[in-house]
Parts: sequence; C-alpha cells; structure tokens
Amino acid sequence: MRGDDYYETRTAMRDGKPQQVQVRKTRWRPAAGRVARLFDDVLVLASKALPRKYTDGLQP
Repeated sequence: MRGDDYYETRTAMRDGKPQQVQVRKTRWRPAAGRVARLFDDVLVLASKALPRKYTDGLQP
C-alpha cells in the first residue's frame, strides 16, 4: 500500500471564533513494483554477539 497525503480545509472554532484550518488526510492505494536506490555508508549490524550499547555508539 502507498499513502498519499492531501489536505482539506475545515472551519473550526478557536477562542469562540470560526477559523479555517488545514487537516491532513492520507489516501491509501495498492502499490507494486521495484525501487532502485543507492545506499552508501549505511551501517548494518550483523553480529548477535556484540552488545547493542557498543554498536549504537558507532553511528554518526
């Protein structure tokens, strides 16, 4: 599923006065396919023996 955000203008009461507010909504639709992206210098933990507190310190 892919979510596309859009905004609706609504009238809301604030301090006893009507005001226009933007309300964000998400329209969901089916999605399929492939995405090709280059990820460079992404740390991936492959060890279960190394404590997490040490690996968290490796991140920039």
